[in-house]
Amino acid sequence: MDALRNTLDELFGRDRNTIGKGKVKRKEHYSDPEVCKYFLVSLCPHDLFPNTKCDLGICNKRHDDIFKKMFDEDPSLEKARNERRYIAETMRIIESLLSTVDSKIKTSRGKLEGSIPESERPREIVEKIEMIDREIQLKLNEVEILGAEGRLEETEQLVLEIEKLKLKKEELMQIGDGTNLINNKMMRVCEVCGALQAINDTDRRLQTHLEGKLHTGFAILRKEIASLKNRKEKVNRTIEELEREEADKDRKRSRSRNRSKEKKLSPSRKKEKEKEKEKDREKEKEREKSKKTRSRSPSEKKKKSKKDKKDDKHRNGGDKHESSGRRHDDR
Repeated sequence: MDALRNTLDELFGRDRNTIGKGKVKRKEHYSDPEVCKYFLVSLCPHDLFPNTKCDLGICNKRHDDIFKKMFDEDPSLEKARNERRYIAETMRIIESLLSTVDSKIKTSRGKLEGSIPESERPREIVEKIEMIDREIQLKLNEVEILGAEGRLEETEQLVLEIEKLKLKKEELMQIGDGTNLINNKMMRVCEVCGALQAINDTDRRLQTHLEGKLHTGFAILRKEIASLKNRKEKVNRTIEELEREEADKDRKRSRSRNRSKEKKLSPSRKKEKEKEKEKDREKEKEREKSKKTRSRSPSEKKKKSKKDKKDDKHRNGGDKHESSGRRHDDR
């Protein structure tokens, strides 16, 4: 029954039964805090490693398919910006998990290729080496005492015994290291999940490892991080395109509002606007005329000056003739 209820919640939302019962249904959205953002853009890492040493616990966010569908079908700029943020959050947690396992792989590889720390020698060998160290220390104390008393022969004998003990210690250390080195040479590190595997494992054991939760989970994460990087680049390009479209729409809306304001002007205000435009046109004509005048060449100005003088002389002669005619009429 609980499984069926959970399935219905994922498909239709948790408040699916409130419709038609007089209750006000709050419009749920994929951006709500209780919705898992990893699930929306990729997968939730909490679902990959249940009951393993990498278990992240149960995710307390909602993984409803209705939210994923709502997210995928949203074409808005706000959704694209949210998607970029959700991808960044998902990449951070995946990279953190991969960084941990990569560090483990590096350490294991170093153990197989390098020298063996004392802590990893067989216990029996370690105990024998510790016993020899104690014997060497006791004999060194005796050497100091005998040397102080001047008993040189006995001192020399103890020194020889100490040298033999040191040789025996070195042999034991080589045996211990060799045992581990032989064992290590029979092992290899899985480059996906960091597990140690025997080189001579049977095909069945190898298949069991490949199908295990740890190996499968980390294989999925490595594939998913590469996919998310490509998706992030595409989302960035989508955001740039949507922002340009939004800017164009804003400019069009602004021009439309200005035209609407002009249409709503009173008749008297319209006439004033027309007069202002007419004045602006006249001023523009005067400026153009002034520019043309200033741009004339000196020869053109000289011709214009001579022409003006002839016209003045002609006008003056005409004035004199007209004046003498009036005097003649007076007589």
